Amino acid sequence: MREYSCLFPWPAAAWLAVAANPDYARSRAPRGRLGTTLETVSDRPDSTGSAANEPPQDSYIAVTGAAGSVGPAMAAAFLQRGWRVAMLTRPGREGSALDKLAELDAAHDDDRVAAFGANLDEPRSAIAAVSAADERFGHPAALLNLAGGFTLRPATESGLDDVDAMMAKNFRSAVVATKAVLPSMRARGGGFVLAMGAGAATQAAPGRTAYAAAKAALAAYFRSLSAELKGTGIGAGILHPMGTIDTPPNRQAMPNADFSSWIGVDAVVEAALYLMAASTASPQLAPTTADAIGTGHGGPLASRGRVPELELYPGR
Repeated sequence: MREYSCLFPWPAAAWLAVAANPDYARSRAPRGRLGTTLETVSDRPDSTGSAANEPPQDSYIAVTGAAGSVGPAMAAAFLQRGWRVAMLTRPGREGSALDKLAELDAAHDDDRVAAFGANLDEPRSAIAAVSAADERFGHPAALLNLAGGFTLRPATESGLDDVDAMMAKNFRSAVVATKAVLPSMRARGGGFVLAMGAGAATQAAPGRTAYAAAKAALAAYFRSLSAELKGTGIGAGILHPMGTIDTPPNRQAMPNADFSSWIGVDAVVEAALYLMAASTASPQLAPTTADAIGTGHGGPLASRGRVPELELYPGR
């Protein structure tokens, strides 16, 4: 059995090598592998299927980068699990976000999803979009920060404009969106916020220095945020794809690459669902997200301390 690593920020378990379940990885995430501290899937209890596992009717999942390559798939996954979804995207791209969702889930209920324009470089714009989503669906139960950007340029050729652009797309966007939803989550005593990290945030990334700096800043921010939120009922996590995600833009940028060695979008979605289930003790979030990946009743790691970071590797 091959080992992978799951990263914890607490001194008692700074690095923990854990074994992935290969049968589960092949059946549920054929283009990615993740580490887990849980028992194997076959040993976990099945979902009860009771009404207690149904998403609350007065809340929703917010997804940024909703017109991108991963956002629509993430939205579809939550819609299929009964959630209402607010798709946040750049102003003018609302229609594109909904069109991409329709390509993945043509049978979704239009009453349970809406797209909202938000400039995530401006706090007032983000707050306005979240307020509009609140009026439509209730309150944010979770925020998945998927907005971002990438540039392939070595430090000797990149300028401060490249650094500023990567910081705005990968760091500032997540900070602005997170600050827009936290007041509501704190008032209700629960929620979850996810940051999309990268392997470049945890190891050297030659040729991608500006991108790596932005992702490292994002990871540092969310590590501290997770500590600040301890005891509030709000979970914060970081998902690090440890390789290239297989998206149309990436294929276009790297046409000669071996796409079979990349991480599939479906694996990213499954890993995000796992991380949410493992990182929150909220009964409104853990059951439904955990059911999606076979963890039964959800939130099994909450009593042992939140798991803020998870590394997702390309498939073997």
